[in-house]
Amino acid sequence: MSRIIASGRLRVIAVAKNHPPFVYKDATGNDAGIDYDIAKTMAQSLGVKLDFKREALNQEELVSLVFKDAYDIGLSSLSTTLTWASMVKFSQPYLTLKQTLISNRLRKAASLNRSPFPIENTNRKTIGVAAGTAYQNYAQKNYTDFYLVPYGNESDMFSDVLAGELRSALTDSLSVQNWFRKNPQHAIYIETEVSSNRVDPIGIAINWKNTHLLSWVNLFLTELNSSGDLDKIVNKHSPQTKKRLSKK
Repeated sequence: MSRIIASGRLRVIAVAKNHPPFVYKDATGNDAGIDYDIAKTMAQSLGVKLDFKREALNQEELVSLVFKDAYDIGLSSLSTTLTWASMVKFSQPYLTLKQTLISNRLRKAASLNRSPFPIENTNRKTIGVAAGTAYQNYAQKNYTDFYLVPYGNESDMFSDVLAGELRSALTDSLSVQNWFRKNPQHAIYIETEVSSNRVDPIGIAINWKNTHLLSWVNLFLTELNSSGDLDKIVNKHSPQTKKRLSKK
């Protein structure tokens, strides 16, 4: 914590690829998203400059960089898993999302022998996940009868489900909502199953030695939540989002 104040900057690492509504480039080419705005507000509260880098290949690498103390914090819709908690400390969740399965309606019907249309290669049940995220583990644990297909870009994964190249994909509820908001015409082709009991708590990664920063971040998130500012940030990037904030 003293290093941040002394240097006058908060070093933040995020994933390189766009992942709206969490981290992405806006129409002007500038960084934007829920996580970017949280990091910007955090730096303002500390009275320091924001040093926001989008250089992590995926969430797995992001956690590794925070573990190595290359950055002060890491965030990019980061799932607070036990595996990653063995490397870094996690803040309290600032969003609690739900694991969501999207499926191509025709592919699903064909795999269940309910489709009147002949489709090639529909016997293999495939499920796409974003590579280097907790969703790889979620899928391996909960969808054991599916063939796992990792994707480097989540937008490609959504496109392949829509085209029928992929039977299903597992991601978070907010990403699905954001995709449907931008592509309402595709809703008729996609079936959505939101899990009622499989949640995805989203938190901020902090180096395991920095307990002072962890305490400050947790207090910051509590105040951001109670003031209503967190709701404003979420709805700015994902309009009409129902409140999904974690409550103590």
